[in-house]
Amino acid sequence: ARELLCYPKGLIIQVSDPELMSEEEIKQDPIDPWKREKFWKKRGYRKIAFNFIQPSIRINEPPLEYLSLYMFPYCQQWKNMESISKDDLWNIINCFIKCTGVLGDLENDTAYRKMKEEITKREDFKLM
Repeated sequence: ARELLCYPKGLIIQVSDPELMSEEEIKQDPIDPWKREKFWKKRGYRKIAFNFIQPSIRINEPPLEYLSLYMFPYCQQWKNMESISKDDLWNIINCFIKCTGVLGDLENDTAYRKMKEEITKREDFKLM
């Protein structure tokens, strides 16, 4: 980032959210998702109150619907934020999707359209 004179405001990660997982998904997870969530929170990451759905990245596999996004601030502006705007969140989501790759046209993807619909209904999303 320094070489490109780019100074990120923070880091966003996706985490399997035990509150959104089924018992079977929790059992299949190689790491206890409750411990994983606690790990990130203890390090200062804050959960964005939004259900991120990772569209399918493999043929014949469903989207992942039990993910949450966590934010770690690098700058004072992000440290003081109580919520994130829908525009910033939408940019983050699209970056995640571009980085992971998806199959087919996003506008025809049910998971993508579901997230887009939720985002258009609100102005911002709380940080917890």
